[in-house]
Amino acid sequence: MDLLEHASSTSEIIQIKNKLSEIDRDLAQYNKIKSSLDGKINYSQVTVRYYIEGKAPKEPGFFAEYFEYLGKFFTGFAKVVLYLLPVAVIGGGIFSVIFFPIRGKKKRLAKKKALEEKKEVE
Repeated sequence: MDLLEHASSTSEIIQIKNKLSEIDRDLAQYNKIKSSLDGKINYSQVTVRYYIEGKAPKEPGFFAEYFEYLGKFFTGFAKVVLYLLPVAVIGGGIFSVIFFPIRGKKKRLAKKKALEEKKEVE
């Protein structure tokens, strides 16, 4: 824009405007090319391993993996048991409070009925 202010003739202004429009077209074309190339980029994962000479790490064998998975299983099983233990204790307590008094009442009624039948027979 500073160039336009310093231009002294109309022909200079036209030349500057033509050059600016040419630059704008080039920029638009380069941006299209850039966006087209951005869509074609594939990203990869590269794994780099380095070893100290003579000390390459051993790959875990079948039994090492087996014991690792077995350990994970028992750890998970222990967690499940520990999470369910409070529920079982509370549920067992509620069951005991409800079941045993009802059972005792039924036994008392059965004994009472047996005694009444015995008295009637005599």
